[in-house]
Amino acid sequence: MNGRLEDELLVKSMNVGWWVQRWSELHPKKNAILYGEEQISYFELQQKTNLTSYWLKSMGIKKGDRVAIMLNNCPEFVELYLSCAKLGVIFVPFNTHTLHQAIKTRELRF
Repeated sequence: MNGRLEDELLVKSMNVGWWVQRWSELHPKKNAILYGEEQISYFELQQKTNLTSYWLKSMGIKKGDRVAIMLNNCPEFVELYLSCAKLGVIFVPFNTHTLHQAIKTRELRF
């Protein structure tokens, strides 16, 4: 391999979104997420993150933008995180248990 291609692969491999794509190609039927009785394979997770990425793009969100997320721990939280990673969007999660306190003490600004 030449140095440029190796550098490109190294950069891609540091993106968690790239790894989901890779795992969906290598092990499409393996479980990526187990949540209660729900099972989501790597293939399904790749499809869901692609759809969410397209939706984020359609909302005008682009690389470097910040997306604030307030969700409990659930598969959709992971899907949004991975979609943001794929796009180079900064994922800003809010803890649902402390958000009220952060707003009340003005630690959070809109």
